[in-house]
Amino acid sequence: MKQINLYFLLLLFEGVLAGCSDNREEQAFESTPVRIGANIGNLNATTPLEPFEENATIGIFMEPETAVMTFHAENRKYYKSEGEQNSGFVPVTPDQTLYYPMDGSTVSFSAYAPHKDEVTEGIVPIDLSVQTSLAPLDLLYADRVSGMSASQPNVSFVFKHMLTKLHFELKQGENVTEDELLHTLVEVRNISTRASFQLATGSLINRSTTESSITARKESGKPIAVAILLPIEDANGIEFTFTLGDETLRYVVPAGQSFMAGAQYNYTVKINGSQALLPLEIECGISDWINKDYEIEI
Repeated sequence: MKQINLYFLLLLFEGVLAGCSDNREEQAFESTPVRIGANIGNLNATTPLEPFEENATIGIFMEPETAVMTFHAENRKYYKSEGEQNSGFVPVTPDQTLYYPMDGSTVSFSAYAPHKDEVTEGIVPIDLSVQTSLAPLDLLYADRVSGMSASQPNVSFVFKHMLTKLHFELKQGENVTEDELLHTLVEVRNISTRASFQLATGSLINRSTTESSITARKESGKPIAVAILLPIEDANGIEFTFTLGDETLRYVVPAGQSFMAGAQYNYTVKINGSQALLPLEIECGISDWINKDYEIEI
C-alpha cells in the first residue's frame, strides 16, 4: 500500500510540473500591462498636441528587441474610453491587453489609427475611392517607440496625419443662386485612390497607377466640401470640377503644386458661372489638419 501511495504522489508531482511547463511561456509574458497614452501632433511643432476623441481606436504592434525572445503581438485594438483621463487608452477586450515580458526584456511598439481588422504583417490598406464618411479614411501613424520594459510601462504615442485633406469653401458669385451653391457637386479627378501604408518604414507603398476620381463629401446645409487624398509631390494634371445642374466648371492644379502629408489645403472658391469673365475665382491657403470644425472625427 505504501509503494502504491508513493507512486501515486510521484505521478501527481510530475503532473504539476508538466502543467507549470505548459503555461510557462504564457505566464512569462502576462506580467505588467502596457499603459498606453496617445495624442495627435501637427505640422507646426509649436502647435499643442491634440487629444483623440472618445471611442477613437488605435492599432498597436509589439515586437521583441532581442533574438532570444520570440513573443510578439500584432494589431492589438485599444480605444479612448470615456472614463480615461487625458490621453489614456485601454484594450477593447481583455484578450487584447499587451503585457511586458517578466524577464525584463525590452520591446518596441508601432501604432496607427484608426484600427482596422484587415491589417496584417504591418501593412495598412488604403482605399479613398468612396468618401461618404471620412472618419474611416483618415490615417494616422506614430513613430516607433523602442527600449520599453516593465520597469517603465507607460508608452506615449504622438500620431501624425499621413494623408492630405482638401477643404473647399464655396462662395456665391454673380450668376449663381444660393440653392445652386449648396447643391454644387465637387470632384477631384486624375488621382490615385488606393495604396498601402507600411508601419515598419512609415511610408506609403503600392500606390495604384490607375487614375480615378472622387466626389468630395458635402457638409449638410453648408457650402463646404471636404476630400482626403494620397500625398503627392507634383499635383500637375489633377483637376477640380464644380457641377451646378448641367454646368460643370473646371480648375486644373498648376504644375509644381504638392499635396503634403498632414496638411490641410483650404480652397476658397467663388463660383460665377460659365457666362462670367472669370467662371471660378480660387484662392488657397495651407494649415494644420482640422477635425472638429468640419465634422471629421478620428
